[in-house]
Amino acid sequence: DGMETLLALSALPVDANGLLTGTGFDATDVSMACDNIQRGLGAVPEIAAARKAVRIVVEPLTNDTRYTVNAAAFNSAVRAQLVAWSPPQWHFAPEANPPGSADYVLAGRLQHLRPLQPDSGVTLLYSFQLIDARSSEIVWESTAELKNQSFHEPAQH
Repeated sequence: DGMETLLALSALPVDANGLLTGTGFDATDVSMACDNIQRGLGAVPEIAAARKAVRIVVEPLTNDTRYTVNAAAFNSAVRAQLVAWSPPQWHFAPEANPPGSADYVLAGRLQHLRPLQPDSGVTLLYSFQLIDARSSEIVWESTAELKNQSFHEPAQH
């Protein structure tokens, strides 16, 4: 399991502190979230059984927190991780090109969770949904917790 984590992290741009470069998120958390997404995609029968390319657009991250997040760097890292470790018939793109060509849309949202201690950094909830591009139905959804050491809660007095 440790070797799988090392291999998975090799697709992410990680700084010397083990954080996803340019975001402050723990790279292991992001890798685990991507693994969760890949397992979820593989559980969708239409995707798992696909013999032809399945086109999935990774929508820009929605940030519902008060923190400034480099969403472009986060999305690029998630997309790169998904491309690196998914079956070859799964195609990920930042946008549908040409428009209307996507089979699915992967939408992600960050929400704030309270830390246990004011100085322990912040944990955010990363929720993601796979949406059928033609019917707009949510096909699958899940969540992951992401730690961010660069965000801190003010101390309560």
